[in-house]
Amino acid sequence: MIPFNNLLRDIPAIFLQLLIVYLILITGCKTTLTPSEKTKPEMVFVKGGEFLMGDVIEKRNKDALPSHVVSVDDFFIGKYEVTYAQYDAYARAKNIELPKDRGYGRGERAVVYINWYQAQDFCTYWGWRLPSEKEWEYAARAGGKHIRYSGTNDPDSLGHYAITDRLNLNFSYPVGRKKPNQIGLYDMSGNVFEMIGNFYQYYAYP
Repeated sequence: MIPFNNLLRDIPAIFLQLLIVYLILITGCKTTLTPSEKTKPEMVFVKGGEFLMGDVIEKRNKDALPSHVVSVDDFFIGKYEVTYAQYDAYARAKNIELPKDRGYGRGERAVVYINWYQAQDFCTYWGWRLPSEKEWEYAARAGGKHIRYSGTNDPDSLGHYAITDRLNLNFSYPVGRKKPNQIGLYDMSGNVFEMIGNFYQYYAYP
């Protein structure tokens, strides 16, 4: 689904989906104070620009080739993966069913068992949207830098930036426990996959 994460063959062990939300840049968007206001996800501003999108490291991932130059406008992105605490507060405010946790706990753990439509609804609730594929990749690569992992090019230092299969985890992990990448975003490599605004790059949705 996401070319940058597809490079991490030896990294993510948790094949679960979760959302990272982006702020829609619409001025004057009305927001009503709700019970979940205190758990509103924190956003980070990302300065737009041009970058070479796709598999710029190994150059053999068919889903991410050919690499091509794209432009990205300024946008905001969640500083952390969305947590159970944040999603639960939203779900209670909307009086909808809470997502399952399979007994692994909730709180600051990255939320899972959320489908794409629920992710969109969460974003809409806050006046946001899911990112495009190019926005996500640009942010994960700290502004489109030529890096293999989000935060480092060195596999030996990856453990400082990402929750990986080397920990033998089969559940999502609390967010923000590792170092951020160069623009202040956490867990863009490892832990769980994030959703984007289309299901898959070869099956685009508006």
